[in-house]
Parts: sequence; structure tokens; C-alpha cells
Amino acid sequence: MMFILGRLVVLSFGRLEKPLPPPPLWGGAYRPNVPRKTIVAPSGAEGGAFPSGGEGGAGRGAFPKRLNDQSPKRLNDQSPKRLTCVLAGVLSWLTLATTAQQHFPKTIPPGNYSGICHLQGDRYAVVSDKADGDGFFVFRLSIDGAAQRITQAENLGYRSSGMPNRDMEGICYRPSSNTVFISGEADNEIYEYTLDGKRTGRRLAMPECYKKARRNLGLESLTYDTLTARFFTTTESPLRGDSLLRIQAFDDDLQPAQQYLYRPDAPLSRKYRHGVVELCALGDGRLLVMERQVRVPKMKLDATTVIRIYEVVPAQQTMLQKRLLTEFKTRLTLTSRKFANYEGMCAAPAPPSRTIDPTSRKTIEAPSGAVGGASPLSSTPLLLLVADSQNHYKGVLRDWFLVMVER
Repeated sequence: MMFILGRLVVLSFGRLEKPLPPPPLWGGAYRPNVPRKTIVAPSGAEGGAFPSGGEGGAGRGAFPKRLNDQSPKRLNDQSPKRLTCVLAGVLSWLTLATTAQQHFPKTIPPGNYSGICHLQGDRYAVVSDKADGDGFFVFRLSIDGAAQRITQAENLGYRSSGMPNRDMEGICYRPSSNTVFISGEADNEIYEYTLDGKRTGRRLAMPECYKKARRNLGLESLTYDTLTARFFTTTESPLRGDSLLRIQAFDDDLQPAQQYLYRPDAPLSRKYRHGVVELCALGDGRLLVMERQVRVPKMKLDATTVIRIYEVVPAQQTMLQKRLLTEFKTRLTLTSRKFANYEGMCAAPAPPSRTIDPTSRKTIEAPSGAVGGASPLSSTPLLLLVADSQNHYKGVLRDWFLVMVER
């Protein structure tokens, strides 16, 4: 979703902040006597886990109105609970490390980039919610997995459907049909497209309840899980009359399947606009949820975004239990303009892994694993985030990209 900056009075700049290193997780809540503080990250959006509550970020209550130095109370019961993903009998835990933000003004055009998905090789499909018409860009993004950086970025052009813009927010790729699906916030519909941008005439069968989506707070995210062959989407904010988000699953026949409930965090204060801006299936049964909180003062100086990425595992239980993986903050100040309104997130191909053969003692390099998956030599999955610069608003905002790695 776009937020309006209005007139920029001061040509200001920004810095990134990160929380202190996280304490061990106790079911998503803090251990007692661990203070809440933030420190300035010396370089890039380097964030760590910043637990803020179990189910819904603050147990059954609301998230504290502001961050402070007081030790919060335990928000769940006395026995520690940890969310696990059981895949082939193996417990899988995910934490995320971030690298520095990057932008490519010479090769990537200014945009309102709100969603991204991996296609094949080094090609990605990207939607811009204020593009001239309905469709998507194709970018070539070469990622150095070892350095966790994009080494080359190129715009391969816009693939238009010839239809009007409908506030395109989310995009996903389905390998079996070699097509992409795009969610629109203006019409709350999800259509299928060929890779040249034309509509196929098919769309996901959206349940009637999504007609109750609030204006400009509708379908914001979209992802496809190659393991379960299911689509997942949700709105940025709960539907009218709801207090929880509905994450809707769709089977491969495009018909609605199970609907899950998700409790988003409460705003940090009344000055923050907040919501769920992206979902990302990792291809192994796990689903990542990106929550964003944005504060834009009247004079724009000290504008702030707070990004939190949670892990959930859609299964039989309707109420999803979320576990915080990482949090980072970007700001606009007089010394830097790294303020980033992140809206898109996707799994990127895992970089090659290296291991030592126990017999020959030679280094073996494994081929890149499937998106979000792992080869026999266990490549490291990556996440790729893209920010909405509002077409380089006033020459200050930038189309930031951020590579994150699983640890």
C-alpha cells in the first residue's frame, strides 16, 4: 500500500537502526529482565530477532504502545513453547541476517515497487502499483550468495496486459503453468498472466468476504508454495468487522482451500500506520509474514519504517502461531537517506554450497538449490526485499533492494 509523503520541506537523509542481539526465544516472548533498547546499526539494515509476543506479537493483549527500557512481563504461559517446522522428521529453525541496502538508479527505473517473485535463473517479476497499466516488470538480478549482495541489476522491460492499472501489490510464479499471478488492491482480485504480460482469462476464486476489505487496505500480498502447490494471500488490514487477518489458501485448481487466522501486531503508537505487506512461501512448508509500521512526521525529518518478519507454518490449526525472526528499522535524517518502505519479498535461489569431501579433502561446490529449498549439500536460502520509492519522491527516496540470508 502506498503512503503519501506530501510536500517535502527539508531535503533530509536517513540511517538504519537495529535492536540489540536477541535473547533466546521462549515461545516468542522475552526472557525476564531483558531490557528493550535499540542501537544504531553502523552499516546497512542489519537486524536481529526482536521477540514481541507469541500469538499475534503480544499474546492475547495489545503490543506495548512504545518501545522502552522496562522488562516486559511474560505474555504466554509458564512452559516454554517454540514453533517448529517438521519436515521429513527434521526440526527446522530459521533466523535471518541482513546485509546493506542497495539501489541501482542507472539500470532500474524509478517505481512504486510493491511485489517481487523469482522466475527462473536470475530473472524476477516485479509489480509497481502506480504503473501506467496492468502488468509487471522483469528484472535481471545477479546475486553473489557469499557476499549476500546483488552484483548486477538490469531492467528487461515492462510486460503489459493492455488493461488499466488496478493497484498491483503482490505477485507469484507457478512453475507448473509457467505463469504469474498478480493481486490487485483496487479490485481485490488475483489474475493469471503469461510471461509476456497477457491475461490468461483465469483467476483465483476469491471468497465473498474479501469484498469487505477496506479501501486501500485490501489484497496486499501473494505467494505460491511449491511444496503444497497452494497459493496464499491476505489483506493489509483485517476486514471490516474482523480483529484478525484472514490468510486465505487456494489449491492448484484456483479454488479456495483452508482459511487461517493471524493476529498482526498493534501499532507502536498512534503515529504509526501498520499492516501486513507481504507473504513469502519458502517451499518447505514454512510461510513468512512481513509486517511494516510507518511513521512520517509533518516535516518528514525522522520518518521511520519498522519491518518485522515472522514465521508461521500453515497446517491443520486455524489460528497461526507466529515466531519473530528479525526486525530492523530505517529512518530519514540529515545524514543519510536510507529510509526504505519495503513492500515486496520473495525467496531467491540459494547460492552454491561448499563442503570438504572427507576422503579426498577436496572442496566440492554444490549446484544452487531450489528456491527456498536445500540441496544434499544444503545451500543457504536467501530472501530478497524491494522497497517502494514513490518514483524517487522529490529526488530523496530510492528503490532499495535488500538481501537477507537464513542462518
